[in-house]
Amino acid sequence: MPRLLLLLPTRTYRTPALLAAAARCGVELTVASEEPSSVSQLNPSGFLTLPFSVPEDCVAPVLAFHQQFHV
Repeated sequence: MPRLLLLLPTRTYRTPALLAAAARCGVELTVASEEPSSVSQLNPSGFLTLPFSVPEDCVAPVLAFHQQFHV
């Protein structure tokens, strides 16, 4: 199943709608945000923490994540 990397601010009201849309489209999601998720250990392929305030520092973690989970 295809997997998308969804970049979301830590606080957004649109998350449920985006998750529902991904489910309807038949894609798995990895949600990337600025703060770690309290449930990331339960679903390591579903969450990624990135420093959005420094975009160039996001590249290496995304590439490393892709090597393991293919987003």
